[in-house]
Amino acid sequence: FALKLVIKDTQKYEAAQKFLAETSESLAIPQDVIVRQFTALTASVTGAGKSVEDAQDVFLSITSGIRGTGGSLEDMRSAVVATAQVFSKGKVSAEELRQQLGERLPGAFTLFAASMDMKPAQLDKALEQGKVTLDDFMNFSKHLFANYGENAKILADSPAAAGDRLNTEFKNLKGNFGGLFSNIGASIQDFTTKFLKLLNDNQANVKKFIANFSNFFIGGFNVVKKVSVDVFNAVKGFAIGFAEVVAGIFKNIEDFING
Repeated sequence: FALKLVIKDTQKYEAAQKFLAETSESLAIPQDVIVRQFTALTASVTGAGKSVEDAQDVFLSITSGIRGTGGSLEDMRSAVVATAQVFSKGKVSAEELRQQLGERLPGAFTLFAASMDMKPAQLDKALEQGKVTLDDFMNFSKHLFANYGENAKILADSPAAAGDRLNTEFKNLKGNFGGLFSNIGASIQDFTTKFLKLLNDNQANVKKFIANFSNFFIGGFNVVKKVSVDVFNAVKGFAIGFAEVVAGIFKNIEDFING
């Protein structure tokens, strides 16, 4: 929802959603993570006068650079935060480039210098003089993607990133079905709430019903018990009488034989 507030144009928002889905899949970045990071970066990039498409290019370059050099999802987060700060300030400083970005992306300073056809010492001087612009950073991002774009996809599909891929699918499942489960859970809770309220509002009738039901059950049980005893006694009496008759018959037969 926050991304939709940042990207007010419907078509650009839908294009960004497609971009995020594809990037999440290719770089094994969970949807909730990638959306949050991209939203913050896009706000900074568009706030600096650049386009949503520029934000997509920069985001893809930075995340590809991190994944392509074996970095983690936490490294990506920190690198994107540093990049957002660059655009928020409207200029590139040595602090973001050497420390915040450089610590997460090995060789970032050297790559930046190369993208400007400079040596690291020359880039240092240009940074001190405030001559490194956001356009230079955009050019650096293109240079970064050219170097690590393909490697990033390979590493995202490697055994080392298996955990990230699994985490990505779990998070995507939550994003796709979480709302459905939440609605079902809410419906069950609402039904339970209404049922309990019904019991509380009609407690006298409910208590009377329970008492009547209990009495009926107990009474029915006593009836069944009495009937069972009567049936048992009747069967018992019949069995005894039958046994006596049979015994008498055999006794008469025995007397007749013995003469």
